[in-house]
Amino acid sequence: MKYEELRTPSLLIDYDQFLRNCKTMADKADRLDLEFCPHVKTHKTIKGAEYQRNGRLFGITVSTLAEAWYYAENGFDSLTYAFPVTADKLPEIVDLMEITEEFRLVTDEADTIATIDAFGEENELEFDVFLKVNTGANRAGANPESERLIELAKQLISAKNINFVGIMAHGGHTYQAKNSAEAKELAKLEIQNIEKALVALKKENIEPEIISIGDTPGCSVLEDFGSVNEIRPGNYVFFDRTQVDIGTCTEDQVSAFVLTRVIARYPDRNTLLIDAGALALSKDLGATHVRKDQTYGKIMEDDSLQLTKLSQEHGIITSEKPINFEKYPVGSFLTIMPNHSCLTAALHEHFIVVQNMGDRKILDSWKPVRGW
Repeated sequence: MKYEELRTPSLLIDYDQFLRNCKTMADKADRLDLEFCPHVKTHKTIKGAEYQRNGRLFGITVSTLAEAWYYAENGFDSLTYAFPVTADKLPEIVDLMEITEEFRLVTDEADTIATIDAFGEENELEFDVFLKVNTGANRAGANPESERLIELAKQLISAKNINFVGIMAHGGHTYQAKNSAEAKELAKLEIQNIEKALVALKKENIEPEIISIGDTPGCSVLEDFGSVNEIRPGNYVFFDRTQVDIGTCTEDQVSAFVLTRVIARYPDRNTLLIDAGALALSKDLGATHVRKDQTYGKIMEDDSLQLTKLSQEHGIITSEKPINFEKYPVGSFLTIMPNHSCLTAALHEHFIVVQNMGDRKILDSWKPVRGW
């Protein structure tokens, strides 16, 4: 297909920049002697994950069982299911364990630990399990230094059918940074908190083998990871406007964009109508703590154009200046840097891979896995 014939909206991947992003993070893990288990939930494609591994034999991290099946059936044999596991998923996980060499789980619930142990006893299996630690995001995980953390760790160790592999955290609070310096300070706090958990566990003679963190802002800005010995970033392959706004990447590092067409013009109200709505971009407003006038993505062709309103399939572009309507005839392309590339990518059935955002020569089409 020729570029001019693309159906819009489409998700474009800048192939060269995608590869650079993959290589930069993999090289950083090598340079700092960190185990690398990159998250694939941002793109959910086979080729994308292969590029993340950069020719090396890394395990990968998934967030759904649909992803786990997709990758396991395509030759990826070391998976971390980095989502709190529940009893209903255990039979399916057993099936996945039969076609993988390593399948790691995560929990922070005593009842779940007991369930996993009992299920392992019943099926004569041992499960590899991480203990989730809350390092500041307050989404999941036991608080460091808490009695609950110690009790859960002891329960994991005493379980006959569980191999306690280590502690895991996701520092989602780093996305609340306002600049790169603040992102670094929040990332340092993440390291300090997981090390508090580590110290508390060691006082009980509990020595986790793996200490794992996984957020892109922290992994992008840190050079000293302290006691952490594994990283699991995912968004770094695409980056997005949020990462640009909080200072953890530059605009030229972003590799994912939404291509849209102008479908109508309204000079009397100084607006353009485009065919990219909420189902092409999501309604994530991004880093509203950085800029109060946040919009639904950045129009790359003209900074004065603002994507201010979305409905299901429509996007409305406005401007504080008079729009040059002759420059944007009906059918003309516009390119949008999404606020949150993970959510945006999840809305597209395939990705159009182009040589670069300058030439936009179509190289390939990647199809992501969908569902849970």
